[in-house]
Amino acid sequence: MNDRDAFIVIPVPNDKEPDNDLPVSSPVPNSNRNNLNNAAKVGTGVVVGIGLYEVAKWGIAAAFAPETAGGSLVVAGAAP
Repeated sequence: MNDRDAFIVIPVPNDKEPDNDLPVSSPVPNSNRNNLNNAAKVGTGVVVGIGLYEVAKWGIAAAFAPETAGGSLVVAGAAP
């Protein structure tokens, strides 16, 4: 526990129950499910993007293969 951590203690009399309608703060905003959904969307987008890049890269290399005597295929194979 740091010196900066602060807790507020509100005494409650023994004959009174604490109010349950007070807002309760949580150390984790939102649920993990929302974070998982966002991660799945980003991951899907990355996979689709890489797939489109690879299709375009090899398609262009194949189209120029006759003119470059296969050099475009070598370049496409060396490209990330």
